[in-house]
Amino acid sequence: MAQRDQAHLADRITRMLSNGKIDKPSLHNAPQERCSDFYRVSLAAEDIVASVSILFDFEAEVIDIDPAATDLTDKWSNLDGLTKR
Repeated sequence: MAQRDQAHLADRITRMLSNGKIDKPSLHNAPQERCSDFYRVSLAAEDIVASVSILFDFEAEVIDIDPAATDLTDKWSNLDGLTKR
């Protein structure tokens, strides 16, 4: 995001990810696994739209390198549709 003139947005999201981790339940089967972490992120609608657009564009750029990125661009497209309702 910082490379796309959205450094303020990147900083805000970085702070949220640094401080907004949601505690896992005590009986979680993988309490130390980072891949199952969830974070509380609260953004204004225009910041969500900007984030989705930036991430969609980035994934679209790498489709030629990694065709698996198609799955991600589909997800960003779906999310973008939800933000415009």
